[in-house]
Amino acid sequence: MIASWLVPSLITLLLVVGAAYWLFERRYRRLIDNLYTQATTDGLTGLYNHICFQMRLREEVGRVKRYRRPMALLMIDVDGFKPFNDRFGHPAGDEALRMVAQSIRVTLRRVDLPARYGGEEFAVILPETPQAGAMVAAERVRQRIEALVGLAPLTVSIGVSTYDGAEQGAAASDVIRWADAALYAAKASGKNAVRLHSV
Repeated sequence: MIASWLVPSLITLLLVVGAAYWLFERRYRRLIDNLYTQATTDGLTGLYNHICFQMRLREEVGRVKRYRRPMALLMIDVDGFKPFNDRFGHPAGDEALRMVAQSIRVTLRRVDLPARYGGEEFAVILPETPQAGAMVAAERVRQRIEALVGLAPLTVSIGVSTYDGAEQGAAASDVIRWADAALYAAKASGKNAVRLHSV
């Protein structure tokens, strides 16, 4: 039996140990959250990074094959970005990319996944989105970026591809290739345009 004079000391000890554990657990969770954010997020724009985009696109293509619910992919490229950088400098170019990323983010639904694909190129996964919806979303993004006020007008060209699972052998790389082909068509048409990949 524990002596009655020891009980307050044991309670105090348990409270101290419990508080220390709680603080350690909280710091540990914060550290894990920070590491996850660094591993999945582009440091400049705050959008998802290329690796996270690739993983999520493979998951989405697999989901389409299972459930036959369409998805779309937007490939977005900032028009004339090299001359912009040459004229205004890299810090201004970085700010322009942040502005474009923010415009993309606020234009989309919460379920959509915007990512920085690389350089001045962005990609957006649109789950459960048919062709018509993807074209509307792409045009909204294009218009919002065109309306940005900055050092110089910014525009983007956007390629759109959709996948409904009909081609069972298609992979995530095919969906990217289709959107890239549409992006090149948008650039070839004079830029500041949205084009759809037609199978």
